[in-house]
Amino acid sequence: MDEQIRQFINSTLESEDKRDWKERLLKPETGDLLRLDLMFVGGQSLSDIILGHVTDKALDPSVIEAYRLQYPELSHQTSFVHEVQKLAGDPDRLRGFFSGVKGKLFEVEYRDYLNHGHLPAGYIAELSAKANEPGVDILIKDDYGHVHEQLQAKAFETLAGVKEHIERYPNITPVIIPHDQVELANTEHLGGFIEGAPSTTDHLNDTVHHAIDQSVVQAGVHLPWVGFSFMAGEVAYLLWKGKPVSFEKIVKRGTKMTIAAVAGQIATMVAHSTWVGIPVAVTTRILLERYTKAVDFIHWLEAKRKWANSWALSRITDSLAVAD
Repeated sequence: MDEQIRQFINSTLESEDKRDWKERLLKPETGDLLRLDLMFVGGQSLSDIILGHVTDKALDPSVIEAYRLQYPELSHQTSFVHEVQKLAGDPDRLRGFFSGVKGKLFEVEYRDYLNHGHLPAGYIAELSAKANEPGVDILIKDDYGHVHEQLQAKAFETLAGVKEHIERYPNITPVIIPHDQVELANTEHLGGFIEGAPSTTDHLNDTVHHAIDQSVVQAGVHLPWVGFSFMAGEVAYLLWKGKPVSFEKIVKRGTKMTIAAVAGQIATMVAHSTWVGIPVAVTTRILLERYTKAVDFIHWLEAKRKWANSWALSRITDSLAVAD
């Protein structure tokens, strides 16, 4: 047998394991590195669930009350947190939801303000919940439950809503607006129809934004820092033990982990369920490993093909030279 052919066969047997190629490509991988990466990806997903498991009880109670008052039917079906997470991918609907909660929060805060020492003795402020009282948000009642005054609360970015209310309900005054809008109302000659509340537009915006941010703290796409921390710990352990570390392989594994984690996060957002992300992330990591093995095997076959072609060409060249 030709010595080059013998070396080719020996190098092939030595460089590859003895499994059939179908077994190598199709059977589940169980290598130590893959097992570690699956643990890191799973740990990242569990961390996302724990960190993102915010409940309504952890949020500002005034915001939650405003949500329940503004959306009574919806709030019986789903929590504020889940509704925000569901709307996170739809900015227009989330903006409308934000506006509704903000407007009701203004009413809730002004009611509480009045009931904390800013009404005559025996008087109480209540939010109007009757459908037959249009244009009324807050009722001031005396000791006997009689309505002493009716108020409308407007926390809009512009005063268009205030003007519309005055035109439609001229007998229901004053209109309560945030303190930072009073100056603008006076310049538009609305001073006789409005009263300022201690709240400001910025305060209302910040309060509702904070609650929404808390609700979606882990609902978006983010780097798998927990998984990276696990991998860094693995590298530190190997260095401490004096074992060889291939930083090129570490970077490749980190890239695969990132792709798997992001796939899990996207699945979580689409399904609106944090538990969907774990199997998606783990499966993605396994498929990436399978894909890498397939690509490596193709490259190996290509190298062997090129060697065979080169060898055949050299034999043909040698034969032609001898013939000449």
